[in-house]
Amino acid sequence: MRRLVLLRNAGHPVTTAVFPDAEHGLYEFEKGPDGERLSTRQPDGYFDMMRDFINAKVLASGYGNAEMSDGQP
Repeated sequence: MRRLVLLRNAGHPVTTAVFPDAEHGLYEFEKGPDGERLSTRQPDGYFDMMRDFINAKVLASGYGNAEMSDGQP
C-alpha cells in the first residue's frame, strides 16, 4: 500500500480499494470454534467493482464497505 501511495503521489493514476473485512485473497472469513478461519464469500461490492473495471468505467464509491481512493495524487 505504501508503494501505491508513493506512485499516486508521483502523479500515476492508481486507484485502490480496501475491503476491511477481507483477507489478501479477497475472501471474508468467519472463525470456527477452534479459532480456524473459514473463508466464506467475496466481500459485498467486489464483483460489481470488477465488472466496472473490466468495462473500463470510472470506479466510484458504493462497492460494499470498500474504502476507495480516487486514483488522483
